[in-house]
Amino acid sequence: MRAALVFISLCMIVGCSQREENRVAVYPVVGKLLVAGKPAQRAEITLHPLSSEGKVDTTTPAAKVIRPFAIVESDGVFRPTTFKQGDGAPAGDYAITVRWPSYTVDAGEEIAGPDQLKGQYGDRNKPVRKVSIKPAENELPTIDLK
Repeated sequence: MRAALVFISLCMIVGCSQREENRVAVYPVVGKLLVAGKPAQRAEITLHPLSSEGKVDTTTPAAKVIRPFAIVESDGVFRPTTFKQGDGAPAGDYAITVRWPSYTVDAGEEIAGPDQLKGQYGDRNKPVRKVSIKPAENELPTIDLK
């Protein structure tokens, strides 16, 4: 029994490291999101990959599309995550969308509510901004939604 557990553990470690080696490379990205000049704490940022024509990629099956995602910090800074918290995004061109849920507490549980931006910045075909992620450290220009 013990040998079987050791074998399974080793297989999991080797399997996980092989999967990480096969992942697409990601590069650090940092940006800042403001709404009317103030940090949009807890807003959700999604980077949608663009095709070579500069349009949102609709040819790749949704389950295979990598969409880096970030939650805005209290100072407005965001760092997209692809595989691990804040690891960045693969090189390429992206359309940025923003959703800023309101939160309520019900029976001690925090529940995400409606978008404070009323869906105005959530359409990937009408993005807040288009950006290019380079195979290096990337600092995006501040986004200030009015």
